[in-house]
Amino acid sequence: RRVLFRSVNTIGNGFLALYRHPEQLQKLKNRPELLPSAITEMIRYDSSVQMTPRQAREDVTLGGVTIGARETVICIIASGNRDPEAWDAADEFDITRTPKHPLSFGGGPHYCTGAGLAKMEAEVAFQAILDRLPTLRPDISSPRWLSGTVVFRGLKTLPATV
Repeated sequence: RRVLFRSVNTIGNGFLALYRHPEQLQKLKNRPELLPSAITEMIRYDSSVQMTPRQAREDVTLGGVTIGARETVICIIASGNRDPEAWDAADEFDITRTPKHPLSFGGGPHYCTGAGLAKMEAEVAFQAILDRLPTLRPDISSPRWLSGTVVFRGLKTLPATV
């Protein structure tokens, strides 16, 4: 269920990002081979998972603050994916960005086992949208976001016309 939730939100968030950046949408239409890097950028730019808890294995000091072994910390994935020390022009949506590993799927032993499936689902969805609905026009001024969660970010509705 979590992978499906992430995939649905990734598709919605990515769809909105593309239509809010029409030059990037046009670039993708002109160069469909950019779709895999566009999906990675969508996942980085507006991650469907915004934060995740982690427990420290051992005492560690970060930025002058000591986190004790077995203490829980909240990792803000959305912030890390926009860190200007990790990403050039971090707040820009650029589907031609040199692919790196965004934090959205975690890492190491916490890497999401469904990451490949989620990316594939997003690629299939966007290819279908671009191929079958070339005149699609979403109303990007009025997206409605899911409520009741601070962990997940996704659209509840986004009106569109064809």
